[in-house]
Amino acid sequence: MMRTMSLTTRRELLDSVRQRYENANRIDKGRVLDGFVAATGYERKYATRLLNNDETTTALRKRHDSQKYDEQVKQALISLWCAADQI
Repeated sequence: MMRTMSLTTRRELLDSVRQRYENANRIDKGRVLDGFVAATGYERKYATRLLNNDETTTALRKRHDSQKYDEQVKQALISLWCAADQI
């Protein structure tokens, strides 16, 4: 039975493996990737994306606010929604 790793542990492992992966040649990258996939259970493609991305770029992403409509547009949308039987 395989136990799953906590998210914190997987992130710590990613941080420690990322530097070795960046400095490795093509053959060694495959070996590092194999070990990382075996330890985390991630799909291989997802693991390569994680190892190639810098964590600062993913941490800086911000969620945009949802679209704001004025009251006139809201009322038009509500009337259309009711006319369409609230689908």
